[in-house]
Amino acid sequence: MQVDALKQCPLPANPNETAIAQIEELVTSIIEKQKSNPIYSYHLNEQKEINAIVYQLYGSSEEDIREVELWYCRRYPKLAEAQGVLTEVKQKYSEHLKRCELVMTKGPDYWKSNPVLALIAQGEGEKLELKETLEADAKTGEKNAGVLTAALKTIAAFLNTEGGTLLIGVADSGEIRGLEKDYRLCNKHDRDGFEQKIHSLVMSRFVPQPTSKIKVSFEHLEDRQVCVVSVEKSKEIIHLDGKDVYIREGNTSHKLEGPSLTAWVKNRS
Repeated sequence: MQVDALKQCPLPANPNETAIAQIEELVTSIIEKQKSNPIYSYHLNEQKEINAIVYQLYGSSEEDIREVELWYCRRYPKLAEAQGVLTEVKQKYSEHLKRCELVMTKGPDYWKSNPVLALIAQGEGEKLELKETLEADAKTGEKNAGVLTAALKTIAAFLNTEGGTLLIGVADSGEIRGLEKDYRLCNKHDRDGFEQKIHSLVMSRFVPQPTSKIKVSFEHLEDRQVCVVSVEKSKEIIHLDGKDVYIREGNTSHKLEGPSLTAWVKNRS
């Protein structure tokens, strides 16, 4: 690092002394190991722990961390490849990289042609989540309770935070997959049956019922249907299955409990 770059580096206003001590200990460990082995692979060991501590000190979101790791691979591809970091990052962010490639391939005119396409190009974030299915297993087409719960957690988190949009029928890579797999699991195997299922889930799985805060619509894209679940922030705290509270942090839905839940309830406006 050059001196001028270091001058521009922001530092936490109230550094965590424990974290700093941990970093010092890890750096000392690297130095000692390099004395006996000059090519010691610290980047596969202590460096990962140091990175995790630094991300925590800066309050970095998953999106922030992804950008840092991708930037490193773009800026120093040969070094990243030699360290084995490039392969790891490609695997870790495979869906994100696929979406970026798709966005570049289609071109700006395509993505500007429809508001939903513009959202997909934007990518997941605090107010946007992409789900390939609502309930169907993406591979088998069978009902998958875990897949359904993940979608409901997202809706609950939007309700408890600042609202957002859930797009169903769109893969993480941005590819339009449609709703046929989910349609087959509805009483009526069509759009109406799917919409009825969502409204039924909202009424049965959320307490209190946030019916007026959720709107369901559909878009026809690439000869396939995509469901748009638009969620407004609820004044009341919404519990999934009458017990769990979720909030949105970056592009993930996070469950609150214990002291974290108490503090959040106290500060919620």
